[in-house]
Amino acid sequence: MHNAKRVCLFIPVALALLGVLAWGAGDDFLGTWVNPDPNSFGPTKLIIAKVGSDDYTVEGFASCVPADCEWGIVELHLAGSDIGDDDYRWGLAIWDSLFKSTYLIVHLECNRLVTVTYSVFGPDDGREDFRTLSLLSKS
Repeated sequence: MHNAKRVCLFIPVALALLGVLAWGAGDDFLGTWVNPDPNSFGPTKLIIAKVGSDDYTVEGFASCVPADCEWGIVELHLAGSDIGDDDYRWGLAIWDSLFKSTYLIVHLECNRLVTVTYSVFGPDDGREDFRTLSLLSKS
């Protein structure tokens, strides 16, 4: 059983990033997703909602002291595997602030939300850009 959990945690992450496995439609993304690692440099919580019949939003949160920082609410752009695929399995969101842009890619695997976050800092910020990979569970 323990090995099955490892397969469900690690192999789907690699396959998701390669686009080999994909499950879910747009509404499967809906809900509150929580990162089990509260000190992650990636998102600690994502709230995905539907607006109207075809539009989605995501509200992002990240680890800060004393409480999580709110990234705000932005549009979540959903996509299929090709131009004719309306079985949305991927999502992209972008938060822009004065000092940093955050690019979020999401994908559903094994009832978890696989996230890849790219943090790109402004030229005068002094910090290095970085990428995080996280697995969030629906709360």
